[in-house]
Amino acid sequence: MLPIRIPHVPHFPAMRAHHFDLYSVDLDAQMLQSYDCVVLATAHHAFDYALIAKHARLIVDTRGEFKTFPQDNIVGA
Repeated sequence: MLPIRIPHVPHFPAMRAHHFDLYSVDLDAQMLQSYDCVVLATAHHAFDYALIAKHARLIVDTRGEFKTFPQDNIVGA
């Protein structure tokens, strides 16, 4: 499974019925460019929104955090 960035959670813990092999990675330009799409599901002060807006191919913004970045690669949801 691909790694995702989860602020403050280095590895997603196993649960009683399910186990997801998820872990945090550094948020940088190279990592962002390697994904087809970035989905912002939770607004968090730990995210560098300018870095994400600059380097992500496509952003689906469910929290309205990218309203100040009027770019064609950002879609509100």
